[in-house]
Amino acid sequence: MPEREIPEEYLEGCARILAEVAATGRRLTRDEIASRRALGERAAEAGFGLRSLVSAHLSGARGAWPRGADSADGALAAVQQVVDAFAEGYERAQRLAVRQEEAARRGVIDDL
Repeated sequence: MPEREIPEEYLEGCARILAEVAATGRRLTRDEIASRRALGERAAEAGFGLRSLVSAHLSGARGAWPRGADSADGALAAVQQVVDAFAEGYERAQRLAVRQEEAARRGVIDDL
């Protein structure tokens, strides 16, 4: 079964963040990290696969990649932070879904 195309909403702001971070050398802010986590959670809840989501982020990073050779380290660090925060949110949503399913199963068993 082919993967669904990833909507742009799950990459919202990623190119801008990467460009700013690569240009300045700063790390992502708490708000930027929180926004990536939230998007990861939403993507997981929508049923998108993590591999496709990471691939979409890497494609977006390639498009926003700074052209100066000196900024490669900063750009890679930014990509790592963005993908890490996004995946953390995704994993959190997955764990929550598993817990909810387990609680529902226990409830059914208790009712028997």
